[in-house]
Amino acid sequence: MGFVWSKPRGTLDDSLITEYPVLVRVGDLLLVPTTDMDIALNDRLWKHVGVVAAPGKVFCDGEFTDVRVFLASHASVVVRQLHCARPFGFEQRFLVAACDSLTHSMDPEPEHRTACEVGYVLAAMGLIDWAHVPTLKAYHFSAETPFRRLDLHMYSKHFLV
Repeated sequence: MGFVWSKPRGTLDDSLITEYPVLVRVGDLLLVPTTDMDIALNDRLWKHVGVVAAPGKVFCDGEFTDVRVFLASHASVVVRQLHCARPFGFEQRFLVAACDSLTHSMDPEPEHRTACEVGYVLAAMGLIDWAHVPTLKAYHFSAETPFRRLDLHMYSKHFLV
C-alpha cells in the first residue's frame, strides 16, 4: 500500500530562493572578527570595522566595496544595526561623510586607520563625539566591549551575518 501512495521527491522540496538577500541599511556597522590565533597572540577581538555608507556599499579600509563582496571575502561578519530616524537626505549625507573621511588628514597607526575613518563618518553624522575619533580602535564599536568610550546606544547588539 505504501508503494502505490508514495511519490518521488518533487520540486516543492527545493528552495525557491537561490541567492539570499543581505539586509543591511545605510549606517549599519559591520565588524570582522579575528581568528582564534590572533586573539591569543595579539589580544584583539576585531580585525576590521566597516560602515554601510550607501545602499549596497560598505566603507572599510578607505574604499567602497559591494556588500556581497565584503561578506564573501571574510569568514564571518557581525552586524550592528543603526536604529534612528532616517530623514530625507540621510543616505546622501552619509555618503558625503564617507568621502570626506578619505580627504581628511588623520595619521593613526596603520592597524587602527579603518576605525578612525569609520569614527570620522559617524562623527560627521553627529552620532559620536569628535574628540574620540583619533584614538578609536575596532573594539570600541563592539557591543560587548568593556571600553565605554563611545556611546553607541542607537546601535543594536551583534547579529551574525
